[in-house]
Amino acid sequence: MQSATADQGYGDSAGSATGSVVQVCFPSVQASVLDSLNRQREEGHLCDLSIHVQGQVFKAHRCVLAASSPYFHDQ
Repeated sequence: MQSATADQGYGDSAGSATGSVVQVCFPSVQASVLDSLNRQREEGHLCDLSIHVQGQVFKAHRCVLAASSPYFHDQ
């Protein structure tokens, strides 16, 4: 998913008129996706990683951790 930058603006086309790409921003989509991933994590659905800390187990989505932290990205 690409987001528009300050230079491009919302809904502006980038590139030449013959092969242009139009970017459209849906601000609520990002929050919706994160909410859905968190709900799945809380329910233990589609989690592919468990982190054990001081006797507690935290289920997680590997892709979310990798996108959020260089440490997990390099694992």
